[in-house]
Amino acid sequence: MIKKDQSEDRSANFKIKNVGQKSLQLSNINSSCNCTFGQVVIDGKESEVFGMHNVSDFAGEVLPGKEVIIKVTYRPSIMPVYGVVEREVYVNTNDPENPKLVFKVKATVN
Repeated sequence: MIKKDQSEDRSANFKIKNVGQKSLQLSNINSSCNCTFGQVVIDGKESEVFGMHNVSDFAGEVLPGKEVIIKVTYRPSIMPVYGVVEREVYVNTNDPENPKLVFKVKATVN
């Protein structure tokens, strides 16, 4: 949990590792709120920033044995609230056992 002021943006990075034998496809990245954004970092290259209402044809590929980062950014100044806040970023995959990944961040806003 992160304690923060409403004027401070905060980010958290989540790693995804493809432990399968086929390429893992990532697509349809969006978030639970207009104040939360997701971004994919593949081989050090950052995708565009995705939010709640973004419509994009982004498709990322994670080769077997490789890792990518899902960067989640929370910007409380966009939708001011106080107290404990939980927000999520969603990523669809071609993995039949995990078709939708959820990355959750939690912060206390003062």
